[in-house]
Amino acid sequence: MRLRTRLILLVIATALPLAILALVASVLLIANEQDKFVSAVKDRNRAFITAVDAELKGEIETLAALSALPAFRADDLAQLHRELVSVMATQPDWITILVSTPDGTPVINTLAPYGIPLAPPLDANSVQVAARTQVPLIGGIVGGKLVNEFGVPLRYPIVRNGRTVYVLTALVRPAVFQRMIMEQNLAPGWVTGLVDANDRFIARVPSREPGTLAGSDYRRAVAEASEGWYRGLTIEGLDTFTAFKRSEYSLWTVGFAIPASAVLAGARRIAWMMGLAALACIAVAIGIAYWVGHRISHPISTLARAAPSMGEGTVTIATDSNIPEVRELATALRTASEAIQDKHRVAALERSILAESDRAKDQFIAMLSHEMRNPLAAISTASTLLKLAPADSDIMARAHGVVERQTKQLSRLVEDLLDASRLAMGKATLERQDVNLAEIVGVVLNTWRDSGKLAEHELVTELAPVWVNADRLRVEQVVSNLLDNAIKFTPPRGRITITVREEGNDAKLIVRDTGTGIPANEAPHVFGLFVQGPQGLSRAYGGIGVGLAIVKRLVEMHGGDVSVTSEGLDRGSTFTVTLSAVRPALAPPGAEPSHVASMATHAPLNILIVEDNADAREMMCALLRLRGHTVVATSDGASALANRHSVDLALIDIGLPDFDGYEVARALRPSCPHLIALTGYGQPQDRERAIAAGFEAYVTKPISAEELDELIGSVASRRKAEERLRTSSA
Repeated sequence: MRLRTRLILLVIATALPLAILALVASVLLIANEQDKFVSAVKDRNRAFITAVDAELKGEIETLAALSALPAFRADDLAQLHRELVSVMATQPDWITILVSTPDGTPVINTLAPYGIPLAPPLDANSVQVAARTQVPLIGGIVGGKLVNEFGVPLRYPIVRNGRTVYVLTALVRPAVFQRMIMEQNLAPGWVTGLVDANDRFIARVPSREPGTLAGSDYRRAVAEASEGWYRGLTIEGLDTFTAFKRSEYSLWTVGFAIPASAVLAGARRIAWMMGLAALACIAVAIGIAYWVGHRISHPISTLARAAPSMGEGTVTIATDSNIPEVRELATALRTASEAIQDKHRVAALERSILAESDRAKDQFIAMLSHEMRNPLAAISTASTLLKLAPADSDIMARAHGVVERQTKQLSRLVEDLLDASRLAMGKATLERQDVNLAEIVGVVLNTWRDSGKLAEHELVTELAPVWVNADRLRVEQVVSNLLDNAIKFTPPRGRITITVREEGNDAKLIVRDTGTGIPANEAPHVFGLFVQGPQGLSRAYGGIGVGLAIVKRLVEMHGGDVSVTSEGLDRGSTFTVTLSAVRPALAPPGAEPSHVASMATHAPLNILIVEDNADAREMMCALLRLRGHTVVATSDGASALANRHSVDLALIDIGLPDFDGYEVARALRPSCPHLIALTGYGQPQDRERAIAAGFEAYVTKPISAEELDELIGSVASRRKAEERLRTSSA
């Protein structure tokens, strides 16, 4: 069979897929048009319910203004009745104003003279709910008891000294909302209704008596979602498409129902147009196939022979074809062949990169496990010695020292990893102030000298006063990390030189050592995360490769720069931090930094510990009891609340098995004035949430004995000051 005949048969065979394509396109186009239509109706719904909410909020604000009447504060109900009757003259959309006690008993109705017995309240339950929650409440439509017409009660609780004394109610006419619907200028045949939380009409077009139950299809739809679109019947039995939206403020819903015939008319028109267009295209395609079939058989045969060679070399096509499309296809085949070859090369490169990434991951895991297992091994051995050695032996003292040092090492590893994570994700923040860079360096050096970390090295300092606008704690972290790096890679009796000076408008911090140095090919990568020089199996230098990465990120957050130079292996290294220098205002004469008093100078406290980890709870209890405090320990929130009496201070874990620590803090706050959060959660949002819950301090685990003493000493100082203040007031 000739190619031309086959092309004609091909077109005929493709007629059905084209028809299906036209059908699918029609469906998609119709769906798109309907989506636009639905979106427009939903937008109209949202705008209307927003207007209704605004109207309700305005009425609530009016009630709030009335709640400030002097007669309320004086409990002068007769005067209040007279004033509220006067207010009614200015509110044509209100049926009446009611004042009820918190249990729902009415004491004032502006429609009745003051002092006569009043009928039971309309929807007394909503009065009690408003009194209990102490927030304004939008009721459902009511009528038939206190008044002879339907109305919407708006409840406003009047709170005095934390207790609800009255509930002020405005009974609003549904006509207010009927007017709002009429202002929508609905198209003929459209139905719109405003329905309360009890599925009863407040206002409707076409009109229905207020309080009438909405249609079953509408009730079912709004029960399943707060906003949506469905097809169903109105209460008159009309077939409609309805868009609805529930207000989060009042829990009322509004529905716009459009006759189904109006919604589907456009869809039918589009379907006819697409069907005719598809038939026309198929007919034209058959004609063109018959005409051009005989002209393309040879080029297609050539392309068919060339196709198997794609990806192996250049695709060759005969040059005698006079059809531009065939020549373009030949070019495309050549390009595709080259692209396939490029893809093979890229795939090979990606496999190589992934393999390198896997090696780096395995190396980091091995490095981290080594760094964490060493302290754990030492702690495990020391724990065994603590059980076996005599209480007053030298072995016992050394074991205690091992546990303390290795616990601090583990804490530092975890803090370094958390710092690196927070900095990488941009969650770290700075608390800037004008600080003397030389003074910060001096403080860090004094601390390190006192700890003995500098005992084996020669330290040379050249510290000139220079001020920077920076976060003091973060700058101390930068100095500590650079100093730790210099000590780690400088052998004993080596020299470490620290220089602080001002150059132009910049402050320079320079840390120079005579240690192992940095190979030229590794210098550009030393500030990368988890990057370390070769250490061998012994890992004599330790660490997990995040210290310098933290330095770089912190310096960049301050708008500065950090760099490193080295003349090569065993020639030492020089790290230079550059920050912008400032000229700070002078501190007032005689200003001295305040210090927290030691806990040991204060009387013992009654302390409540809420901690679900048994070991941590037991050790903290033992430590505080050794300090002379009276301690009560619980493992959950319920037990903590049962022991809250006569407590001076509560140390509360956040993650508890029943309530979280925030709930426990809010419950304890009235009886225990001092609360400290002691938790493993350390994100900024956790700290903010804790302060909002009533904690005065937020400490992440683990906490050292010194830190605990300082915290409790601070609380004891404040407690003593409060006692002096109460004594002087008395």
